[in-house]
Amino acid sequence: MHWIQVLIGPIEALLEARDELPSAVVCALCQGLALIPVTDEVEAQLQERANDHATAVQPFSGELAYGVTGLATKLSGHGPIVYAATYLHGGTGGQDAVVWLEGEVVLNIGDEEEHMSAWPHSPISRALRRIGVIAQAGEDEFDALGLGRYRSNDSWAEAHRPHD
Repeated sequence: MHWIQVLIGPIEALLEARDELPSAVVCALCQGLALIPVTDEVEAQLQERANDHATAVQPFSGELAYGVTGLATKLSGHGPIVYAATYLHGGTGGQDAVVWLEGEVVLNIGDEEEHMSAWPHSPISRALRRIGVIAQAGEDEFDALGLGRYRSNDSWAEAHRPHD
């Protein structure tokens, strides 16, 4: 099973999100990017501060956590922001990806459960390609950033959370 909801963008932009979302864990990636997993704690803090009803973006699967749209719109003023979601179980499922640039949605794509995109053209890889992620021969942009390293939001957060 691979089930994640994350925001990906320039590390500097995502570090700003911690001012509003103290529970957000910023996970450094390569190519100057980072991700914030949308854990239950992050989603709760987003719900406390958000009013996305009028401007909500609906990704293909409809699974966007409440408050993500407002946060991504704001952060995209500091660089491109990607919402990436996987929902794979037992060989079926798919991906969603939304890209914001300067407060505007410029890409919103996803898979149908019965018709997943062929490698290397998954929605997430296409979104990452759109923001300039470079893949090496034999990998796609999803692999280039190591997004398969952890299979859940909590696993991403736990691996990157500072420990006392």
